Amino acid sequence: MELALAPEEQVKTLTADTASMQTASEHVLTPPPKAWIADRIRTLNEPLGERTRARPALLRPAGSRRA
Repeated sequence: MELALAPEEQVKTLTADTASMQTASEHVLTPPPKAWIADRIRTLNEPLGERTRARPALLRPAGSRRA
């Protein structure tokens, strides 16, 4: 059975927990701006679209491929 912490120990523990949470909140990932995300998607979709147009036979089922 765990003994209850003395009030001084509780204060130390809570102070350490608070400091830890503060430090963690300062290092949270900040997402990039929506405009940057949209640009990246557009940039990545261009070559993917070219590959898709260049190889349409690969997207068709095996029985319907043209020679």
